[in-house]
Amino acid sequence: MTTDFTEYKRLADEAAIGAVECAEGIPEDFRRILLYAVSDGGKRVRPLLCMLGAEFAGGKKEDALPFAVAIELIHSYSLVHDDLPCMDDDDERRGKPSVHKAFGEGAAVLAGDALLNLAYERLFSECARMASEKDNAACANAAGENANEADARTANEKENTTYSNMAVVNTAAHTASEKINNAIRAAKIIARSAGASGMIKGQVFDVGYAADAANGKTARETALRHGFGNDARAFVIETSRLKTSELLSAAVMSGAAAAGAGDAELAALKEYADNLGLAFQLVDDVFDSGGKNDTEMSYARAFGVDVARLAAKKYTAAAITALYDYGTRAESLIEFANLLLKRAH
Repeated sequence: MTTDFTEYKRLADEAAIGAVECAEGIPEDFRRILLYAVSDGGKRVRPLLCMLGAEFAGGKKEDALPFAVAIELIHSYSLVHDDLPCMDDDDERRGKPSVHKAFGEGAAVLAGDALLNLAYERLFSECARMASEKDNAACANAAGENANEADARTANEKENTTYSNMAVVNTAAHTASEKINNAIRAAKIIARSAGASGMIKGQVFDVGYAADAANGKTARETALRHGFGNDARAFVIETSRLKTSELLSAAVMSGAAAAGAGDAELAALKEYADNLGLAFQLVDDVFDSGGKNDTEMSYARAFGVDVARLAAKKYTAAAITALYDYGTRAESLIEFANLLLKRAH
């Protein structure tokens, strides 16, 4: 099986840009900054994983788009803030000036804040839309019940019709409630993974590492300060998992959760994405190993490019193994993992 991921990327591009273009009440000059931040979105790895997660759980990729967009907006905000001088201090992002270089630091801070809040607005809007559909469906079925009662010719016909319509109403309400609960579950997965116990925790570790390195401290000293003993390797891996894997996990798990995945499926997807994120980050570290910033945390710099390459292969294999029991359902996710390992940039 070979999956054409270009359609997934097209949907992600259009949805992410459309979310900013359609947002109400934003000053047009500021909207231009937000569009600058979300355009040229690279590979759109996270929204693709969200759509693949939905399909894995038996849903449609289009139905996962609200969650995929929210995750991409969160990812975009994190990049805008990461590039700031007080963070990674990067002047370029995807071949063009980073947001703070193009528009100023203040505008970059506000743009990141706006993208994060827009992400949650999209999540709440999706949950509200589902709740509205539930109410509308219940009203429509109730109206149908009343009409059928009026048309009933005998008492028995009336009774049978009433019971039949009550079953339809109850089934529709149950299905709608289940969809709402799934959407809320997906939104909670995203919020937790992006927050202070997920991606931001990794950024806290990363910023602390850079500050310590600038003051002449070793990776082992930083690891000790953060509760990793003298195990610098474990500290670097955990930081990478938090910074990268958490949002990848949120992507694939939220798509699956919204489509009704069970706990066992979500646990397998979590293991898949945790390992996929580590492999993804290690490949990035290899690409960036010749960079100028010696204080930036990098597995390839700390332990060598060859070691990083081997580790990336190991984590990709672990990601694939996590989905081994799911057969053809997991084929696209496995194919995507191999594609990310072999990418050229």
